[in-house]
Amino acid sequence: EAFPLYVRDVGMSLATSVLWFFNFVVAITFPPLLKAFKPEGAFGWYAAWNVAGFVLILLFVPETKALSLEELDQGTSPP
Repeated sequence: EAFPLYVRDVGMSLATSVLWFFNFVVAITFPPLLKAFKPEGAFGWYAAWNVAGFVLILLFVPETKALSLEELDQGTSPP
């Protein structure tokens, strides 16, 4: 989703930082998970987190598809 113009630089830097952090978490945790479980279990663990994240985003992140950048800045919703 697009960040409002007045926080776009901070929002994108935060989003990039979070992405790199979780890339690091996956890289560090995958070898121990692979050793503890079979590959199916390790990938299943990450798949379960993806499903949980998908459901939470679906429920709690507002839809901004029909909004212009100006409307995002104002925080208004579509008619």
